Amino acid sequence: MSRVFVGVLTAELYIPGARTLKDRRRAVGSLVDRVRHRFDCSAALVGETERPQQQVLAVSVIGNDARHIGQILDRVSHFVRTDAEVLAQGLDVDVQRWHPATGWWTEENDDG
Repeated sequence: MSRVFVGVLTAELYIPGARTLKDRRRAVGSLVDRVRHRFDCSAALVGETERPQQQVLAVSVIGNDARHIGQILDRVSHFVRTDAEVLAQGLDVDVQRWHPATGWWTEENDDG
């Protein structure tokens, strides 16, 4: 059976121009759509906050090559950090191997 790896990026976003939740949805929704389209990955807004200027973004990639997944998430990280409408803070990338027989995750990042 081939190896399966899952990579997750989380980013705490600060939206300086947002005065309302609608302003936040416009700025962050646009970013999520662009990330999904450009990198062919899953992206979602997680965590609930009533503060219009804060939101957490989560991006995930699955595949059989941990190094490639890491490279994709590094490019996503750069893309988010250079977005004009948001400031990205607290970026975190994690790639782990899935063991389907046991249902456990490990931090083994080899792809060979």
